[in-house]
Amino acid sequence: MSSIGVRIALFSAYFLFAILLNSVGTVILQSIASFGVSKEDASILEAFKDLPIAAVSFLVASLLPRLGYRRAMVIGFATVAGACLLMPLAPSFATSKILFFAIGASFALIKVSVYSTIGLL
Repeated sequence: MSSIGVRIALFSAYFLFAILLNSVGTVILQSIASFGVSKEDASILEAFKDLPIAAVSFLVASLLPRLGYRRAMVIGFATVAGACLLMPLAPSFATSKILFFAIGASFALIKVSVYSTIGLL
């Protein structure tokens, strides 16, 4: 694959997770309406999004070169795909928490992998 093709793929992966992370406000409103949770309880989705990003970024930064950047991105995409498939199968507020935890952790993998791969290019 050419260098420009790799860059487009990397940017697309990063943008996909940017879109998913910025959807938390809408999901909070939908959770209040659909699952009947309070505003205070629904706002915990922000933490389920942000805390895994910090924790996974800190933990995997030194381990990622051994795992491989491409493999880490595939793991991130597979994790989010599994969580997205779980959402309609078991619709609940707990599943929303799992989804945003998976999105946050996977974004950390994608972020570190994309930055590192761009540095290699």
